Amino acid sequence: KRVKKNLLNGLEYRDRSASAFAASQPEAMEDLVYKVRPVPSSLHAFMFDFGALRQETELTYIERIISHQFPCLDAEVRYFASVVLSCQEFVRDAEGDPSSASLRDVRRCASMARWFYSS
Repeated sequence: KRVKKNLLNGLEYRDRSASAFAASQPEAMEDLVYKVRPVPSSLHAFMFDFGALRQETELTYIERIISHQFPCLDAEVRYFASVVLSCQEFVRDAEGDPSSASLRDVRRCASMARWFYSS
């Protein structure tokens, strides 16, 4: 019963590339793949597009995020932030979508850089 509920909610998927038997068996919960469902038309009035940050504003946010991981390295933070901003712009250009790179990616990058720095 739980498997059927998870399938209906998009919490499990079926492997279509495998054999017919494997394709009919739902994957375990640790291999979740979430389905994106369309927004119901009743919610369209509540959808907003706030646009994108200007480059200078995004750089300021990136510097703040990185400085939380490296509080004593001011010059290095500014340089690293400019590199991360360039990477964000590259991804957006390559994907052709302004939303393909976000500040969440910057947080992940800063956390990973902190891990490398401390090891």
